[in-house]
Amino acid sequence: SEVLEGFFNNIDIPCVFLGRDVLPGATCIGVDEKPCTVEATEYIISKGYRDILFVSPPFGHEKRIEGFIEAAENKKCRYKVLECSGLYSEALLSFMAESDKKVGILCSGDAYAGEVMHYLHNKGFRAGRDYGIMGYDRIELYQTITPQLTTVDNNVSLMGKKAATLILKMIRGKAVDKATNIPYTIVKGQTI
Repeated sequence: SEVLEGFFNNIDIPCVFLGRDVLPGATCIGVDEKPCTVEATEYIISKGYRDILFVSPPFGHEKRIEGFIEAAENKKCRYKVLECSGLYSEALLSFMAESDKKVGILCSGDAYAGEVMHYLHNKGFRAGRDYGIMGYDRIELYQTITPQLTTVDNNVSLMGKKAATLILKMIRGKAVDKATNIPYTIVKGQTI
């Protein structure tokens, strides 16, 4: 992070980072991830899930993790955070086995949700029937499969358009905000 920060602070090329709080002092655009993840977690809880998991890569999604924990603790849920890179299967099954209820799973990305759904499908579990699962990013592929993934749409297309506008303003020497929020929506699928 320090190497990256030093590099971008010493070049004279306009840069806009996709994602909030990517680099201190840099121009960033994205969803305010902590409140977004609080809302996503509360959505899962509102559907009756009291035992919930958060599946995330081991780096880069700290605000999403903070939002998940905040919501889970505020609603007094049993929860666990699995920060891993594909080796979560035993911990996932263990958490599910310890529960006498259907488990709700929030993944920090649709790709992780797809991996979890595939893994659990091979173990005989069905999303929406045996457990609930929600992704993040609204990758179009997961909107075309059955069951359709419930997810957070972080408006990547809008983010790209606004980033291009910011870069053009920067090229023209105009001042821009260091942080630009993008609206998000929860897309209701068939998995929660």
